[in-house]
Amino acid sequence: MAQNAARNTLKSNRIRLRYLRNLILGSNFSYVVVRIFLARHSFTVAQFLLWLISLILVACSYFFLHDAAKPTFERGVLVDGGYDISSKGWMEYCHDIIYICCFTVVCAIFSNKFWFTLLLIPTYALYSIICLLISPSNPTGSKKSTKDSRRRQ
Repeated sequence: MAQNAARNTLKSNRIRLRYLRNLILGSNFSYVVVRIFLARHSFTVAQFLLWLISLILVACSYFFLHDAAKPTFERGVLVDGGYDISSKGWMEYCHDIIYICCFTVVCAIFSNKFWFTLLLIPTYALYSIICLLISPSNPTGSKKSTKDSRRRQ
């Protein structure tokens, strides 16, 4: 039974990582081809640096997911299928970073103003930290906690 769960986790992790790898490669390849090679006259150093920052963010997130999904084998037998990377928490944040960066890179082909969407990442991180400091028992800061606090009063 546990062996089947490990195999299923390994299979779903491989499918998810393959999807993310293709998404990352496709979006960055399209940016490089269109923006750097076809529209070279409008490509600046600032755009290159923004693309590089996006690439670093995506690479860090992808390799974090890849490392978490590593299976454990003992004498050729699957012991652990790796951490389920489709779960909530840090894995979800890594997926969000990858999706935001890929969206930004593809849209930046058409307009440089889309690079501002990268600011969503530190903005959300700051929002999460502030919510955690204000209400440590409820990190999301949802309306349910305010309703509960009104009932207690």
